[in-house]
Amino acid sequence: MTFKILHISPYYLPDTNFGGPTFSVSSLCEALVKSDVEVTVFTVSYHKEDELPKKAIINGVNVVYFKGDFGTPCQWSQQLLDALKKEAGNYDIVHLNTWWNLLIFKSLAIVKSLDIPIVISLRGMLGQYSFTHRKTLLKKVFQEQFGNKLLNSATILATSKLEADEVNERTGRPLKEIPVLPNLINLKIRPTMTLGNQPGFKIGFLSRLHHKKGIDNLLQAIPGCPHVDEVIIGGDGDEIYVNSLKDEVNRLGIAHKVNFVGWISDDMKTDFFQTFDIFVLPSYHENFANVVAEAWGAGKPTIITPEVGLSNFVEQYDVGWLCEATPESTAAVINQAFNEKHLWERKAANAQQLAADKFTNDRIINDYMQLYKKIANSKRTNIVLGINAYHADASAAIYKNGELLAAVEEERFTRVKHFAGFPKLAIDFCLKEAGVNINQVDAVTFGRDPQAKFANKLKFALAKPKALQYAIKGRLSNAQKSQNVTDDLRHHFPESADTLKHKIHFIEHHRSHLASAYFASPFRHAALLSVDGSGDFTTTMLGVGKDLDISVIDDIDFPHSIGIFYSAFTQLLGFPHYGDEYKVMGLAPYGKPVYNREVEQVIQILPDGKFKLNLEYFRAPEKGYVHYNEDHVPVIPVLYSRLLEEKFGVARKKEEPLTEHHKNLAASVQAVTEKVIFHLLNHLHQLTGLTEVCIAGGVAQNSVANGKIYANTPFKKVYIPPAGHDAGLSMGSALYYQHHILKQERSLKIASPYTGTYFSNAEIATVIKANRLSFNLYSKPELYEAVANCITDGGVVGWFSGKSEFGPRALGNRSILADPRRADAKDIINSKIKRRESFRPFAPSILQEHVTEYFEQTADVPYMEKVFVIKADKRALIPAVTHADGTGRLQTVTKDINENYYNLIETLFKKTGVPVILNTSFNENEPIVNTPQQAIDCFLRTSMDMLVLEDFVITRKDIHS
Repeated sequence: MTFKILHISPYYLPDTNFGGPTFSVSSLCEALVKSDVEVTVFTVSYHKEDELPKKAIINGVNVVYFKGDFGTPCQWSQQLLDALKKEAGNYDIVHLNTWWNLLIFKSLAIVKSLDIPIVISLRGMLGQYSFTHRKTLLKKVFQEQFGNKLLNSATILATSKLEADEVNERTGRPLKEIPVLPNLINLKIRPTMTLGNQPGFKIGFLSRLHHKKGIDNLLQAIPGCPHVDEVIIGGDGDEIYVNSLKDEVNRLGIAHKVNFVGWISDDMKTDFFQTFDIFVLPSYHENFANVVAEAWGAGKPTIITPEVGLSNFVEQYDVGWLCEATPESTAAVINQAFNEKHLWERKAANAQQLAADKFTNDRIINDYMQLYKKIANSKRTNIVLGINAYHADASAAIYKNGELLAAVEEERFTRVKHFAGFPKLAIDFCLKEAGVNINQVDAVTFGRDPQAKFANKLKFALAKPKALQYAIKGRLSNAQKSQNVTDDLRHHFPESADTLKHKIHFIEHHRSHLASAYFASPFRHAALLSVDGSGDFTTTMLGVGKDLDISVIDDIDFPHSIGIFYSAFTQLLGFPHYGDEYKVMGLAPYGKPVYNREVEQVIQILPDGKFKLNLEYFRAPEKGYVHYNEDHVPVIPVLYSRLLEEKFGVARKKEEPLTEHHKNLAASVQAVTEKVIFHLLNHLHQLTGLTEVCIAGGVAQNSVANGKIYANTPFKKVYIPPAGHDAGLSMGSALYYQHHILKQERSLKIASPYTGTYFSNAEIATVIKANRLSFNLYSKPELYEAVANCITDGGVVGWFSGKSEFGPRALGNRSILADPRRADAKDIINSKIKRRESFRPFAPSILQEHVTEYFEQTADVPYMEKVFVIKADKRALIPAVTHADGTGRLQTVTKDINENYYNLIETLFKKTGVPVILNTSFNENEPIVNTPQQAIDCFLRTSMDMLVLEDFVITRKDIHS
């Protein structure tokens, strides 16, 4: 079905008197048409001879011109408004352009009454300049009394961060609800500048000649800029104003330097930009400034004011200089630019790269399409509940119109680690967070498919003399589990039993894993890899994600599994429980990989890009590798055969000490595992030619291997979700259903990992008082100060803040925190609080902007999913988070993802000069704490010095007083 959009604008081509806004609207409409969108524009004609209304096709866009009743630009058109009432219902979206216009106000009211999705581009009209020039009091009163109410029904689209901030200030709308998408400008990337030998330089200006553009500042600055040979001014405007500028040029005595060249059409710009060296726009206000992006595309360094919408890019990407909107500042910065002539070529190259990365139409139009469809779909609510049940790390996740509202593991409620039953409490939590009941859920997805690979399973069973009875038993068990999820849902929601069975969708295990990574990533086209123990008879799956499709290109069947290989050696090393593999990963740096050759006889790399196990070293696969006890806890039988013990020594008993042999074996197993993973990834790259990859599955939790992907494969960008293990199947199955099956548009914004429980200060106060504990209640700045002081004094803090994390790692909301500079911090936490093996490391959470100072590699690592090498000169500064091999499993912290945690680390940084904090999960041999009471219990039975529950602080001395 064709997507249909109606644009309403008081100006459109061929009228160009209103400059940039006209071209912004027309460029967007033309690009939409090229994307197979049916676009119609309602506008007014400024030609009195026209018979109106009149239809025309302008560059592929259907344009209807109506009679304007008064105003320039037109303030009212009864013809247009009458047509809007009749025809608006034929469109999926109505997009309004500009503000402070009666025609737009009335159009907004009409479309709102018809309950049609509305987008409005205000074109900078809520900026400070607008409220300080012309009818200022009237504008302020109207906006406060009527304007904000009118806008409540619309999605307000900003073209820059500056404009989004202005909209936020004037309307109170949260920034996260104001999409920022650049104008489309038909950008042309032109040859970069080459410096000549001329002693001076030329300045260019291009815009509508209007007071707002600050051209008076530029002209008054020129007498103070002796090295400026020529000022080339492009554009036209009101004749009286233009003449006043020319008079000013004569008064200043700079007529020999200033050249007014008049209107510059789009096809003239290529030549125009080659006539000068530096582009200057000292404007009082620009919500975007198309011409600045065009100048960057032409490889021109720029001088602009902070009031220009694109100003945030200038210093961030080193493409020019910023000046204030005054003649003095403009002159000073022009002279600075001349003195920094040696930087021009670098800034020019940066400018072109920025233009290519951020402002090309192909990139921007995809974002517009995604936004349009998301808004249109918001009128058609679609709720999907994903679950992982009867499998380790049972969980639930819920989406509304593609937006993740909640996700949580059942173990957080049952307090049973790796709980593998039916996640009824997680389901209830998700429904409550979404504000819906089960009847409002459109689909329930389950991250396994018992029908998957039936022929492969049968072939495997028939090939083994004893396998058939196990296969039949396993087949019946799978069928029973599938029936169980249906029955348990119906029992849990008896009033909806009849309708629920028709809403359940089974999604293959590894396809769910792939979807959990790809559809949550920022990539539009990526290679995909899922690796774990086994699921639906597959252990490894390779694929490609492109837009809304996931294609499987290769896979490996059970029993050949990296997960099983790693788990077998985990058991041999004396760690028998499900999920103990991370202990081997932590032990490996204490040894040397001296057994690589022997370990490679257990798992063999194949020339076709795959691998296989030497099954003589393992338990007979037909007997199965995992089962679940009556308490829904995963139990792994001994996975290895007697031959593995003969080869590598008798299995270590849990209470026996770790010897050099054990450490060396752990190092060898980790090294061989990495080799196999890189072999798979290099094969995947050969198959796809892509440089972006998404990885999920239990093996994707091997953060040491993840951190080495950049150095050992051609992949340049790697995305691993916060719950890459089986808990992520709830998210993945829902994502696969929404996007791959329903073709619902996806968001390219990385989802927050903070999707679990939250408790208000009022709820926490009730719990504290019930425990009869003394406390202090702080403001946020006071809280950061108190916690930072405790940590710098050598204290250990339990930090319970915001929503809980989804996944196995604490990411700053349910964390135990300490000073990374203390060499004894690791031993204190391991022995007195966590009560765990001394060799296991703790993670450094670091402010993202300081990663390059402390780590050899630079990348976003928001979910603690990669281990990087810490720079040699920094290891002594942060010994508590530096592992035996000089590495750290870092978490990069940004203000936009976790402001509270960021502010705490920043406060600590100001005190210590170290932008790092030691972070480990808030628990003691149990699932991560989920409630204030559980946090208090853990605090009381351990030796933590301080407990933070949102804004409440409880100290050890408060307990003893």
